[in-house]
Amino acid sequence: MTKTQTALAIYLYGFTQIPPTSTLTKEGKEELSEILGVDDEHLISTHQCAGLKAVISSVALADYTGEAGESNLQNVAWLTPRACRHALVIDKLMKQGLGHLIIFQFTGS
Repeated sequence: MTKTQTALAIYLYGFTQIPPTSTLTKEGKEELSEILGVDDEHLISTHQCAGLKAVISSVALADYTGEAGESNLQNVAWLTPRACRHALVIDKLMKQGLGHLIIFQFTGS
């Protein structure tokens, strides 16, 4: 598979309540001012679900599943920059005034 054909998965940062003046699109998604996710490639977005916004980004499925994923999650050199970017994303979201965010912590195995 080439880079443009890579299977993607959803990476979840956390949930927040939908404010009354939400700018969600028809599809229930919203771009958040050019914040790149843990892979430093895909933008953060939100997806509406039952009165909450899930804060998400896409990641390469192969990076987090199977033998390669298991190896990555045990590799400090691979894991550290992603954990740092995860924390940076959360910090940027809080500075943008996203509201109360129920955070999903990045942890290795």
